[in-house]
Amino acid sequence: TQPASNAGFPDQIKQMMDITVAALACDVTRVVSLQVSYAFSHVLHTWLGHTSDHHQMSHDGQDRRTQLTQIDVWYSEQVAYLLGKLDAVDEGSGTLLDNTLIAWGRELGSTAHRMDNTPFLFLGGAGGALRGGRYLNVGGQQHAKALVSVCQLMGMDVNSVGNRSMNSGPLSGLV
Repeated sequence: TQPASNAGFPDQIKQMMDITVAALACDVTRVVSLQVSYAFSHVLHTWLGHTSDHHQMSHDGQDRRTQLTQIDVWYSEQVAYLLGKLDAVDEGSGTLLDNTLIAWGRELGSTAHRMDNTPFLFLGGAGGALRGGRYLNVGGQQHAKALVSVCQLMGMDVNSVGNRSMNSGPLSGLV
């Protein structure tokens, strides 16, 4: 559970993103996992004027669409910040963003803890392996296929992730 007042959370997120970009730019690592929240998030978004935590607002029976949209917009702005920082690093053959694959998503598709219609975004150029500027409706394909696609875009010889559906293959229509 997050503290009642966590006004420093936005700065902490930016600092983690700055460290991420620095580590990638210095080639300290080529893979980073950055999780800024989770489905049962008790983050209290005080900087947005909220008085109930994120998870509580999702289930308290009130119409919280305005506040929940504000939270989604705020997280989107953080991702935009990360994209801007990556795009500012010149790597000669393009920017760090051009040579990076970001898989951004959430583990749930709704506040009812459903796993269908879960949004995922693939951002960056993946070193030319991914064509951007598209919206794909993948028609209910398994999430594992998205992970297989990420592995394959990174050059790995992988055809399944996990054991739910062996050899599921990648998302159709992605590349």
